[in-house]
Amino acid sequence: MAFHEYQDHLASQRVIDFDAILLLALRILTDRPSIADIYQRNYRHLWVDEAQDLNSVQYSLIRTLGEKADSVLLVGDPNQAIYGFNGSSHRFMMEEFPKDFQVQRIELRENYRSSRAVILAASKIGGGSALAKLSLRSPVSSFSRSFSLSRNWDPLVPFSALFRMSREGREIINSGIR
Repeated sequence: MAFHEYQDHLASQRVIDFDAILLLALRILTDRPSIADIYQRNYRHLWVDEAQDLNSVQYSLIRTLGEKADSVLLVGDPNQAIYGFNGSSHRFMMEEFPKDFQVQRIELRENYRSSRAVILAASKIGGGSALAKLSLRSPVSSFSRSFSLSRNWDPLVPFSALFRMSREGREIINSGIR
């Protein structure tokens, strides 16, 4: 009942919400291949941050846009997936992406975001998970991040951020790590 009232309210205001934007974009790209082709030609490099929280519609957009891309980069930490309540899952990053794209996986063991105290506390709470494998360095060290690189990723080539580009991503691009 509340869902229908919500949809009616959106329609009365002539607006759509974020989920509808994603669904409509996917529908346009899949129903009109000529439009998909325009975007596939213009966006040759895709970068997706927080990929552990992708849902099926978001991943379908990535798969569609990345079909002809020179490179597709997913960045995420499966230990930090927090949006499962809305259909998101690290499965898209860890299982689907490697099946759909030729990937090279790189694990980073530190990212300089969390203090030593936070990591130590998290490792006690997390038990024997990936947190236990991290090296603790000064000034700070944090959770591992999984980078899945597809095809011929060149960090010096300009790219288009599909969702957003993090500060960490810019640092990686600027450092020239291959």
